[in-house]
Amino acid sequence: MHVYLLGLGAIGFVTAQDLAAGADFDRLTLADFSLRAIERVKARVGEPSKVTYQQIDAGDGAALEAAFRDVDLVINALEPSFNVSVMQACLRSRANYMDLAQGGPRYHTGTPDSFEFLGWSQQFKDIGLLGILGMGMDPGVTNVLARYGADRMDQVWHIGVRDGDNAVVPGMEGTFFTLWSPAIAIEECLMPAMIWEDGEHKRIGVFEEAEIFPFPEPLGPQECYTVDHEEAKTIPLYLPGIQEKGLKRCEFKYQLDADFIDVMKVLGKLGLNSPWPVNVKGQMVAPRDVVVALMPDPAEVEGEATGWGLIGTLIEGRKDGQEQKLFYYVKNSYEDCRRELGATAVAYQTGRPPAAVAELFARGELTIGGRMPSGCYPCESFDPEPLVKNLARHNIVMEVADLSAVRA
Repeated sequence: MHVYLLGLGAIGFVTAQDLAAGADFDRLTLADFSLRAIERVKARVGEPSKVTYQQIDAGDGAALEAAFRDVDLVINALEPSFNVSVMQACLRSRANYMDLAQGGPRYHTGTPDSFEFLGWSQQFKDIGLLGILGMGMDPGVTNVLARYGADRMDQVWHIGVRDGDNAVVPGMEGTFFTLWSPAIAIEECLMPAMIWEDGEHKRIGVFEEAEIFPFPEPLGPQECYTVDHEEAKTIPLYLPGIQEKGLKRCEFKYQLDADFIDVMKVLGKLGLNSPWPVNVKGQMVAPRDVVVALMPDPAEVEGEATGWGLIGTLIEGRKDGQEQKLFYYVKNSYEDCRRELGATAVAYQTGRPPAAVAELFARGELTIGGRMPSGCYPCESFDPEPLVKNLARHNIVMEVADLSAVRA
């Protein structure tokens, strides 16, 4: 089994270490355009006989096609703007595909979203390939938790993903920064959110539907807002039997503090979230690129972060005549993630699931209805038990909190 990991940034840095430590792969290629990123991974992984490093331009479709020709599975750990070129190269070279996210709707960002990529399913199926879409933490693990929880209820009327974090970075008080991709943070937070409600997808505004969500300790209650995300798009359509169980609503919410929201609103009002270049004194510059360039690089501030990342999926429904409100979640501390893999909780939680799923794929255990599929699928489509079990081996451990008695 030859696995090709494309992208060795904060997330790929984790995935590379996890893949290299696994015993299910005969060959592993670790690739990025940045020599600095390659050297950073090499310092952690070394140069075992099964590992090859490659510098490659992910925007060069011909180079990707050539690189993928003898590859069984490509893991795309780049930003979603590269997904199209990577998927097309996989089709031409007949390599199976996995990504971590799909990006926002075309009319807003210029990049395809979940629906468009899922529309490629027949092309993959026609040549016997599998496309695994959105297999990070959220989307990814959150979709798996949605499937695992919903399968255990007789009726389900609400599925809500909640992403919480209480990280603190000493010396960064009052500074606008993120511990994940600033460009993605700006894009998804300032995009009208898509939800599923009463049998159809709908768009609402930005920073709407504020709630105090009762995250389990060590987070505790946090204020959350609805944000555009893949889960609300795919879960209502691809989680088997969920509409027959009565699903009325599905949404995704981030825990966001007031200062972050205030800055985001100003960026939106000034148009500084735009990815489209404008003329500035004779130079064409994308406003969002300027903002990102002025923000601290997550890789440069992550080393001092403390706190916890706690992300999960709320399932509300009925089992054996009793109403239930269960929160299936994963939590990891920044300190533990840094000690183990030299990463933040954000990168750790997002980077380890692709390695866990790649192992299942290599063993023939990534199944739908007990059989290895072809085509393109989000993660709620797959049989959840093998996923939950193997994720736990990678310290992505599912816990369950009963919120039935907690008042909103």
